[in-house]
Amino acid sequence: MTIYLNRPRRWPRAATHQPTMTPRFELLLQQLTTAAQTSIGFPAATDIDYRPLGPLLGVLLNNLGDPWTDGLQPMHAKGIERDLLDYFAQLFRAPRGWTGYVTSGGTEGNHYGLWLGRTRLPNAVAFHSAAAHYSVAKAEHLLGLPSVTVAILPNGEIDYADLQRQAGQRRSRPAIVTANIGTTMTEAVDDVHRIH
Repeated sequence: MTIYLNRPRRWPRAATHQPTMTPRFELLLQQLTTAAQTSIGFPAATDIDYRPLGPLLGVLLNNLGDPWTDGLQPMHAKGIERDLLDYFAQLFRAPRGWTGYVTSGGTEGNHYGLWLGRTRLPNAVAFHSAAAHYSVAKAEHLLGLPSVTVAILPNGEIDYADLQRQAGQRRSRPAIVTANIGTTMTEAVDDVHRIH
């Protein structure tokens, strides 16, 4: 599929060239712009203007690997990644020795969190509420984790009594519980202290 007409043989280092989109992509842009006028922000926020970052699309950025190791190739934004991680570590009062990285989205974050849980508790059973994002059950399946779906309360919060009942039936194995902080449909927040 051709995306650009009159594309130069080499992409410029800075965003000095404005390639012309094909009619198909012009139509897509028109469709998306029209739809954005009535979007309420589902499934993602629509009040963020990313256009000022447009010039960065003209260069390859690759934050491969550990955020605290810059690596050999200079085409990365790991300094910004570290600043972002520090910001959220302070916001959530992360304990000393915390680690992490910026994922490409919630699905990868869910997968990575469950992978860490499975790594620490290889014999664990994974529990998630019926309101959990679909990527949770998908990641549990990909990681080979036995998975239990827990009922939800009318507000979308995990049903703590059902969690206790389900976990009680599997007392001989450790538990990995995915708690929601803002479910997709009701924005319910599971009480981590109560889950514990």
